[in-house]
Amino acid sequence: YLVINILEAPILALILGYITKYTRDDVFTFQDNINFPVFLFMSVVVAMFMGLTVSAEEIVRDRKILERESFLNLSWPAYLSSKIVYLFVFSAFQTFTFVLITSLILDIKGMFLIYWLVLFSTSAFANMIGLNISSGLDSVVAIYILVPLILVPHLLLGGAMISFDDLNRGLTKKKYVPIIGDIMITRWAYEAISVAQFKSNKFEQYFYDDEEKSNTAIYHNSFLIPDLRVKLQDCQRMLEEEDIVEDVLKKDLLIVSNEFKKLEANQNVPPFELISKLNEDSISIDILEESLGYLMFLSLHFTELGSEAELRKDHIYDSLRIVMGAEELITFQENYYNNKLADIVTNRTGIRKIYETKKELIQKYGPIFIMPTNRWGRAQFFAPYKKLNHQIVETKWYNLVVIWMGVVMLYFTLVLDGLRKLLTYFKNLRIAESE
Repeated sequence: YLVINILEAPILALILGYITKYTRDDVFTFQDNINFPVFLFMSVVVAMFMGLTVSAEEIVRDRKILERESFLNLSWPAYLSSKIVYLFVFSAFQTFTFVLITSLILDIKGMFLIYWLVLFSTSAFANMIGLNISSGLDSVVAIYILVPLILVPHLLLGGAMISFDDLNRGLTKKKYVPIIGDIMITRWAYEAISVAQFKSNKFEQYFYDDEEKSNTAIYHNSFLIPDLRVKLQDCQRMLEEEDIVEDVLKKDLLIVSNEFKKLEANQNVPPFELISKLNEDSISIDILEESLGYLMFLSLHFTELGSEAELRKDHIYDSLRIVMGAEELITFQENYYNNKLADIVTNRTGIRKIYETKKELIQKYGPIFIMPTNRWGRAQFFAPYKKLNHQIVETKWYNLVVIWMGVVMLYFTLVLDGLRKLLTYFKNLRIAESE
């Protein structure tokens, strides 16, 4: 049993690394590996699977011993601590070998520590789930029936297989990751490892800040400002033709007003002085003309912002080419930057770049460059940072803390034997009803 568990990680690493190693014209480069995002998510799933399988029988197989020793009043937390320490050490070893082998196969450079931290944390969380079900259930068969029921939701709702925007309408939230996604530990692990790989690799570190500004300029000039202009022009037409549809006028003015407020708060642009007049009671042709003029000013502002960012990027690239040489710079990018992952975290290939609600327009273009505004850590998927009481925290560290908070919570449910008590309560309830 121990030998199988020791070999499990290297074997899975070899299988996953070999299958996802995409070559173009018989030449492999990290940059062109289109399977790399799949590898990242499956690595998280593998870590969770290994953590569950190694821990699921740890307590149930000691059930008879525990019953005999119950008369000795031995310490239950001490027993659990011995199991947890052993499992954490074993999971640390498993994830270490997994990361080592896959990094060698797929030529992943400079990310070993964060990969191992995320995958070990995921495996530790799975260890705690396994110990809880092992403590709560008496049958090994029941435990292994329950394991797929735990894994499948984590597969579907981890953010890789199904976009959170494409979930059932009752589940999804367009602005933030939905609550049902936040419950899944794979969502936190996959986001942490993806954001870290894109944002913190040695090549992107030179360009990220300017790409963020360039992305901001493109979004506002190509998507937001044109949408707002159309809404203002529709309102203008309704007023000029005296063909007012009150619901449409009210909604469009509310969206325009809210977007102007967001621009002032988040993009450091001068406020629109007539914003208080953007409502169905005060609106007029003159105010709409002023609003369209303000959009023209914003367009010029973001054009200048984007141009400056592109110039800085070109300057940095030229400086690197002078220092490294043209061929070495190309190799440098090939070794650290993955095109497919960049497409996913920037939503380059996504159809919807902007989403309209009843009150605002939600940006879907370039989520990896959008600074979240919620002060309690809620954000879009692939957010580069999280806000916690106005403190900005890098996503990889924030997500790791969330995972370990889950580990602590499961520890207390284990110490209190919460699952067994819950099952006993429902069992007694059924017996009482039958009587």
